Amino acid sequence: SRSPSKAAFLRFVAYELKLDALLAARRKRRPNNRGPGDHFAARHVAALYERALSRFGDDLDLWLEYATFQRRQDHPKAAGRVLARACRARPAEPRDHFAS
Repeated sequence: SRSPSKAAFLRFVAYELKLDALLAARRKRRPNNRGPGDHFAARHVAALYERALSRFGDDLDLWLEYATFQRRQDHPKAAGRVLARACRARPAEPRDHFAS
């Protein structure tokens, strides 16, 4: 069986983010129609990034994209944990890559 490539993971992440944006627009039109699945997309995207990193853990750009995603979701602690894991996974990288 073939395993997914990094590009396939990133396409799936982009798809999930577009889907979440569409659902957010729908929620704006119907604000009282909230349910337990409102935060599912963000958790699903985070799980996709985790799966991608389990396979492509040496890819610095993937680590930075994941941290940026966490920051955009207003999860600064999670973003910090991702960057700390990236520093441990890539000890030879200069730390200034992770500062932004």
